[in-house]
Amino acid sequence: MKRFLSIFSAVAFVGMFTLNAFAGVMLGLKGGIGVTTQDFNPDGFVDTSVGVVPTFGANIAYAIGDKVVVGLLGEYQMLSLDMEVFGYEVDWGDANSITLMPFVEWHFIGRSAAGISPYLLIAAGGNLNSFDVDDQVKQEARLLYGGDYDIEVDDTFGFKVGFGSDFFITEKFAANLELGWKYNKGEARETLNGVSIGSGDFNASNFAFTGGLRYYF
Repeated sequence: MKRFLSIFSAVAFVGMFTLNAFAGVMLGLKGGIGVTTQDFNPDGFVDTSVGVVPTFGANIAYAIGDKVVVGLLGEYQMLSLDMEVFGYEVDWGDANSITLMPFVEWHFIGRSAAGISPYLLIAAGGNLNSFDVDDQVKQEARLLYGGDYDIEVDDTFGFKVGFGSDFFITEKFAANLELGWKYNKGEARETLNGVSIGSGDFNASNFAFTGGLRYYF
């Protein structure tokens, strides 16, 4: 995964500066909420439930002509997870994901043609995943088992598809709304003092609705 990210970063860096010779820069910021489309832990080594997923992101891109935008997106999401213990739900911890993906947008209506410019988004790249176990869970595990309890989750390949629209306030400044689905599935392990005591797949794929601002230079 680290090798993939290194190659991806180099290609994205060279590609964006190559495009700079004939395209205009776009910068964007966004925020919103997501909902998972399945159980986070379908293998069931821990029974879990997930609330809404806070989502924050940024884009740096180049507009090629009036209908195509190519660039790099970054997103941060946090899934707050509860687990069921003897029929009661307790805070298990937070699953965090940082996503880096090159993307392409195809705008159905060119930016110069109207104040509203709807588009299709396609992106693929990597998800950097981590898990922060709740302090109370760690403390109780230490008392019961005499060790340090933790959750390890893999970094994963990811892709995203979505629909959105720019709403131009001025010629260069636009509000943005977007609905997208992102794939993020891998393996998770429960550990005690660094030794695996259980494992299974995790699935943090989700729909996210975001709003933001964009500026086309």
